[in-house]
Amino acid sequence: MSMILTTDRNLKAIGPGIDVTGRAGEELTAGELVYKDTDNSDRYYKCGADHQGTVGIVLNIHPPEETFEEDEMIKVRQLNVAIGIASEEISEGEFVKSAADGKVEPADAEADFTNGYAIGKAKTGAGEDTDPVVINLI
Repeated sequence: MSMILTTDRNLKAIGPGIDVTGRAGEELTAGELVYKDTDNSDRYYKCGADHQGTVGIVLNIHPPEETFEEDEMIKVRQLNVAIGIASEEISEGEFVKSAADGKVEPADAEADFTNGYAIGKAKTGAGEDTDPVVINLI
């Protein structure tokens, strides 16, 4: 069963953020962690487990869509609160960092945060693999 992770309605319920538009640089799914290409293009790609720097989370658009093909227009939330996809169990209040394939995993608060890997703090917990987690992006 597939699940739409973000809609205009539930995003308003969890708080505002800075939303930008761009193009998918590869096939992307709502809730995946992405970064903007550094060559001044408007393309976004999935973050890997070792990503450092500014990230965003792919949002659904209206009407809600869950997946986006390469070159399709997408909306990305860069700051504040958004819903991401957990790659493993995450506890409420835990720092999270990039995992493989645009998902998030628990971060070691000291090492990962100071080395630039932590990208936010979980506002809700999540179970293993593909469960949504509400993240306060930093």
